[in-house]
Amino acid sequence: MACVRKAEDALADSYESVSQTVTYLKQKHDELRSTRGAAALQDLKEQLQNLRVRGTRAQVAHSDVKNKVAEAKNRHDRQLEALKKKRQQAEEKIAADTITGEASSMVDDLVAKATAACAAATNALSSTGAAVTNSAGALQALEQVEKDLQSAVQACQEGEAKIMKTVAEEIRNASKGPLFDARKVMFRLKVKLSPLPNNCKKHLRTIEEKKKEVFEDVRQMVADLLREHAINHDLSSNALFEQLRKGGEGEGEQSAEATALLVLFVVVARPGSQANLTRFAFLDLVVSLEEPLKEVAVTPSLEVKGSTALRKLQLDETVEVLGQHSREEAAGLLRSRCRALQDSLEGRARVNLGQGTPFLKRVAKPYYFCQAGFTARCRMQRQEIATQACQQLEAETSLIETCAISSDQRESVQFARPSWLADTGFYREDSGNCAPGPWALGDSGI
Repeated sequence: MACVRKAEDALADSYESVSQTVTYLKQKHDELRSTRGAAALQDLKEQLQNLRVRGTRAQVAHSDVKNKVAEAKNRHDRQLEALKKKRQQAEEKIAADTITGEASSMVDDLVAKATAACAAATNALSSTGAAVTNSAGALQALEQVEKDLQSAVQACQEGEAKIMKTVAEEIRNASKGPLFDARKVMFRLKVKLSPLPNNCKKHLRTIEEKKKEVFEDVRQMVADLLREHAINHDLSSNALFEQLRKGGEGEGEQSAEATALLVLFVVVARPGSQANLTRFAFLDLVVSLEEPLKEVAVTPSLEVKGSTALRKLQLDETVEVLGQHSREEAAGLLRSRCRALQDSLEGRARVNLGQGTPFLKRVAKPYYFCQAGFTARCRMQRQEIATQACQQLEAETSLIETCAISSDQRESVQFARPSWLADTGFYREDSGNCAPGPWALGDSGI
């Protein structure tokens, strides 16, 4: 650029000198044009004319040189622009390769992670059999698969958000070149990543359904074992609860069977509440009450053939299931050992028809909880308590205390009084199961 400026300055000076010379020659030539006389003046006029021609040629040569300098300058500028553009394209290509390389690597990792999680879910679902003995381990496997699927869903969503953020902040305005191509690649990667969360969520829903099924199998197994244990050892549900509670607190010696039952109950009674088990939860698991959907005959033995029906269960009757369902070999029907609460009649009743139509359905044990808190006073200790939940126990009067509600409401209400109730209360779900409630059901001092 310094040489160009120097050449331009020299051309400007020379152009000015030539212009002045040509002007001077023209002036003198015009002065001599009107002069007549000696031959010497005529020669001078011719010489001045020749000098004017040479000056004109110098001007033309100067213009040519000036045009060449301008052309060289333009060519130099074009070369600089091309070099700058090439350098910019090289930088953009490096940036585009870096962006697309990182995004492609991330998407490949996410695809591999999601694919592995879905494959593990499929394997877990196929390997989870109906055998209840393997259900505890299957439940843990399903929970691990569920965590992996949730992690894959979150990672895919974060990866998709990262791709869109990169596009918006770095290559959104690119209209051509490597960055424009990189933007198209990023959108293709987003399209590749989009279906992965939905696939994982689909497997998650299947895993959740399978977990419920497995949990119910394990829960039913534990409930049947607890009922069998209570029947074999002639224990009431409250006595069995006391036995397991003392075993859990290290009081007294427990049989191996009772210890195994306690471990099973702690694992499956209610997920997330293994630290504290309430009498509510225990009775809900052990005591299974059912009502007939049709009139069902009660027989003394499992086999119907050769047995005389004791009587028929009515539609408004409630029976307590005493053991596991057994299948009659002759007809292939499930029959359950039960006790009618109306007259304590024990026998076997059909659970369903051959096509699976149920004869008995589970009903809720009468638990109740208050819709709003109020202050109650115990007659024994005369101590005000914040009452938030109560239980009606029909045949377990040893657990009942009658407390009077404050003096402005002359009513009475019955409350369960186990001193070892957990901090988390239980209420009955629509499904009939006992679930943790948002209120406290600790020892209220009743």
